[in-house]
Amino acid sequence: VDLSFNPTLENAVNFYTTDSKILIEKAVQMAVEHGEPFDLELEIITAKGNLRSVHAIGRSDLVHHRVYGFFQDISEHKQVEEELREAKEKAEKAVQAKSDFLATMSHEIRTPLNVVLGILELLKESDMEQPYQEQIQLAMGSGKMLLYLINDILDYSTIEANQLILDAIHFNLRALLDDIAVTMAPLAHEKQIELICFFPQELPVSMIGDPNRLRQVFTNLIGNAIKFTPRGGVVEFYGGPVFREGEQIEFMFEIRDTGVGIPADAREGIFERFVQVNKSITHQNGGTGLGLSICQRLVHMMNGSIDVDVNTFAGIGSIFYFTVQFHEYSKSASEVHRCVLGGLRVLIVGSHGFQLSLLHNMLNSWDVHYDDVDDLQSTLLKMEHATKEGDPYQVVIINQWPGRINPQELTDWRGAISGACFVLLIDRLTQVLKQPDDITGDALFLKKPFSGDELYAGLCSLLSINDGAPAKSANQMTIGRTEHRSAAILIVDDQADNLTVVLWMLDRMGYDCSRCMTVSDGQQAVEQFKQNTFDLVLMDCQMPIMDGYQATRLIREWEQEQGRLPSPIIALTADVTQGNRLNGEAAGMDAFLSKPASMNDLRSILDRYLPVVMVDDTSHHLIDGPSTNNTPDIKNILAALESLGPEGGGDLPKIHQLITGRFLELMDILENNLRDADYEQTRATSHILLGSMVNSVFPDIRRETEGLHEAVRDQAWHEAYRRLAKVRTAFAPIQESLTAWLQQEEQSKG
Repeated sequence: VDLSFNPTLENAVNFYTTDSKILIEKAVQMAVEHGEPFDLELEIITAKGNLRSVHAIGRSDLVHHRVYGFFQDISEHKQVEEELREAKEKAEKAVQAKSDFLATMSHEIRTPLNVVLGILELLKESDMEQPYQEQIQLAMGSGKMLLYLINDILDYSTIEANQLILDAIHFNLRALLDDIAVTMAPLAHEKQIELICFFPQELPVSMIGDPNRLRQVFTNLIGNAIKFTPRGGVVEFYGGPVFREGEQIEFMFEIRDTGVGIPADAREGIFERFVQVNKSITHQNGGTGLGLSICQRLVHMMNGSIDVDVNTFAGIGSIFYFTVQFHEYSKSASEVHRCVLGGLRVLIVGSHGFQLSLLHNMLNSWDVHYDDVDDLQSTLLKMEHATKEGDPYQVVIINQWPGRINPQELTDWRGAISGACFVLLIDRLTQVLKQPDDITGDALFLKKPFSGDELYAGLCSLLSINDGAPAKSANQMTIGRTEHRSAAILIVDDQADNLTVVLWMLDRMGYDCSRCMTVSDGQQAVEQFKQNTFDLVLMDCQMPIMDGYQATRLIREWEQEQGRLPSPIIALTADVTQGNRLNGEAAGMDAFLSKPASMNDLRSILDRYLPVVMVDDTSHHLIDGPSTNNTPDIKNILAALESLGPEGGGDLPKIHQLITGRFLELMDILENNLRDADYEQTRATSHILLGSMVNSVFPDIRRETEGLHEAVRDQAWHEAYRRLAKVRTAFAPIQESLTAWLQQEEQSKG
C-alpha cells in the first residue's frame, strides 16, 4: 500500500470480498443510524492479493457521530478450524464405512447361515434315527457358535459407538438358562466335559429385561469355560437373587470350570478388548479377544458388575461371576406337583457338586426322600440294607460321566436288583426322553443337561403315576384345529433359499402353505399386497429394485388411503444393526426377526401378531387357545345369575338366554367390525360390550373386556384382536357349563 494512502470508509470496504463487503456496509450503516454494535467474521483481500480472515468488532458513538472498533487477523485460527472440520468429517466417514462394512458382512454371512441352521433345525425336528440326531445337534451347536462370533464383532462395533439399546421384555429366567445349557451341551460333550446348570426351583423366574443379551453373556462365558477346560473336566453355572428392592431383583451368576485358570497378574486386564491370556490355547481353539470385553459392557448396561477369580471349590480353573438386575414380572413361584411324588424313595449314585445340589433341590421341591452314594460298588449294600429295613428305594438315579456309559453294566444291575426303576443321566442318548409316552420298561436314559420338568415327567412315567395335570375340559375336546395355521402370509426375500426354508418351517408348524405367497423384491410385495389379502408380511430389508423399507412405507400409505386395518409387517433381516431397526420402525414395521431365525423365534412372532382362532364345526371365532382351567363350578355360575333374577331362580333359563346370548352376539359383531375395519362401529360395540351384565356377574371376564375396550380406544387394533380372543377364552367354559346345565334341566323336565 502506498504510504500516502488515506483510508476512508469508502475505499476501505473495497478490501473486503464481495460477500463480506455487503455484511460490513450493512453493519456500519446500522451502527451509524441506530447505534447497533457489530461482531463479524469476514474475509479481506490484502494489497498483495492474499485472502485473510478477520474478526471485526465495532461500536457507534452517536454523540460524536462516529464508529470505532478493531480488526483481528484470525486466518490461522480459521485454518485450524477447517482442518479439524475436515478431520471430523473424515473420521465420521470412516466410522460410517466401518459400520456399513460390518452390517454388510453380517448380512452376507447371516444369509447363508439362515439356510444352514434352518435346515438343520428342520432335520432335528424330523423322525431321524438317534445317531443322526446327535450329529445334527453337534452341527447346530457349531453353527450357533459361528453366529455368536459374528454377533461379537458386530456388537462390539455397536457398543463402541454407544448405539446398543437393551430390550425390556417378559421372559422366563429358568427356561432361558435351561435352553442355554442345551445349546452349549454338544460342545461340552464333544470334549467329554460335564456341563451342569443349577437354578433352584423355588427362585423367581418371571422377569422383565433383555434375555438375548443375558444369553450372550452366558454363551461367551460358558463357551470360554468349555474352550479352556481339558477333556474330562467340569463346567458348572449357577445363579440366584442376592438383593431385592420392591420389584427390582439383583441376581448373581457364577460360571465355574476346571480349566487352565487365569494367573493373578492377568486378571486385571482380562476384560479389555483383544486381550488373550494364553495365545497358544486361543489359537488352537479360536476367538477374537472381544468376548469378555463385550460381556463387561453388557453387564454394566444391566446395572451389574463382572469379575474373575480362581476356582477354590475345585482347586483348579476359574470362576467368572457377575451380577445383573431385572424387574420382576409376576410373583409366580414354582409349585411342582408335590403331592404326586411325595414320599417316593430315591437313591442318587455318582453325582457331586452342583449336579448333586441340583438333584437335591428338585427332589426336595417334590417332597421326595433321597440318599446318595459316591459309586456303584456302594449302591448294592445301600439298597440291600433299605430293603431289609422294609423301606426300599423305588428309583435309582445314576450319573454317567460323559463318554463313560456302560450298557452291559446297566443290564447286570437291572438283573441283580428287582423292584427298582433306573434313571441314567448321560450325554449321548440311545433313547431320547421327548415325551413321557416314549418311555417303556423300568429304566430310562435322560440326556444332560436336563430340566426339572424332564426329570419329573420321566419319574412319573417310570412309576406309571398320573402327574395330576388338569384334565381337558369339554371345550378343549370339542375344539379342533387353530385357524391361524391357515393364515395368509406374504414372504418377501431376494434369496430363494431363504424363501424355501421359511416355507418349510411354516409347513412344519402346521400352516397351510398354499395360502402363503413368496416374492423376491419390495416392488412385487407392494403389488401383491394390493391385489390380495394377507394376515401378515415377513419382509426382508435389503433387496434389489425396491428395499423392504420403501415397500413397507408404500403399503402403509395404501392401507391408510383404503381405510384398511394395518397388517403386521415383520422385518426378517440379516442386518441386525440399531440403524436398521430404527429405519424399519420409521417405515412402519411392527417387529424384527433376525436371521438366522429358529422355528421358536418364528413361532413366537406369529403367535404374537396372528390372532389364535379355534375352529369347531359350526363357527369360526377368535379364541386365545384352549382353556387351561377346569370347567367352573356350575353352582357358582348359577348363584351369580340368581343375583340378577327373582328369588328362587325360576327365570334362570331366560336370564341365561338374555345375558349370555347377547354377550356372544356382541362379540361376533365386534369381530366383524374389526375385520371390516369399521373403526367407529368397533368403538361403539366395545363400549356396549363393556357395559354388558356379564361383566357385572363375572369379574374375570370384566378384566379381559376392559383390556379389549382400552385397546380399541387406543386404536391398537392388533392388541384388540388378541384381547377379543382372551374374552372368548374366559367366557367359553361359563357358556359351556350353562349349556350343559340347561340340557340337564330340559331332560329332567321331560
